[in-house]
Amino acid sequence: MKSKVMFVCLGNICRSPMAEAVFNHLAAEKGISDSVKAASSGTAGYHEGGNADHRTIKTLRSHGVPINHTAHKITKADIAGYDLIFAMDSENLHNVERIASDADRKKIMRFRKFDPKGEGDVPDPYYGSEADFEIVYEMCLRTCEKIIGHIMKDNE
Repeated sequence: MKSKVMFVCLGNICRSPMAEAVFNHLAAEKGISDSVKAASSGTAGYHEGGNADHRTIKTLRSHGVPINHTAHKITKADIAGYDLIFAMDSENLHNVERIASDADRKKIMRFRKFDPKGEGDVPDPYYGSEADFEIVYEMCLRTCEKIIGHIMKDNE
């Protein structure tokens, strides 16, 4: 069974595309790309149709993680079509839950629920420095590892 995962932030140019790229890269490294696939979206359409932030791209490339991304605003159909939906912070969690059906709310959670270093929000690096993008990358790496482990365990 293929598991489809969606990562969600505000504009879909920093945090969620980084999580998507890291997740898909890890899945490819583990040889499980046929079993799991991630996508990302934003709760606002500010950047719809655009690329990821140049600092997101630079950070990912510095770690050898490929990215091919076009910003997308999440829809009710997206929520229905994915098995797990991870909001990068509590505000976006609330925004996704608000448009989700009652049945779909159970598969929506905060991304850092699986972070071994603790729960909480993934800070938005948009107004920060390149170092802030590196912090988000490290969060994505360790959390996506745990999410993949959780999915694979559930699919055994």
